[in-house]
Amino acid sequence: MSRRITRSRCCVRNYARDTMAHGSAKPTRLPRIVNDRDERSVRMSGHFLPEQFQTVGELKDAVTKEWDKLQSSYLESLTQSMSNRLCQVMQKFVGPTPY
Repeated sequence: MSRRITRSRCCVRNYARDTMAHGSAKPTRLPRIVNDRDERSVRMSGHFLPEQFQTVGELKDAVTKEWDKLQSSYLESLTQSMSNRLCQVMQKFVGPTPY
């Protein structure tokens, strides 16, 4: 995928980790306040996870580990099927696309 969008694998991984901060010199704004509905959805989604994580760092490590397991051919097929949208999002970093 990194060759297709002419970005390094590290750049793609960093974008996937934090889409809000990617490419910006300024730090991201404060996180929004979590309401009851958000708490319920997080609590319910925990029932479907095979493993519980105690910290955000553990979750990020697990996501990175799974990301690294993906075959580059699979990622290449995904980018070929939606290359225009992916390139546009990577160029804008965050925000709506005209689709």
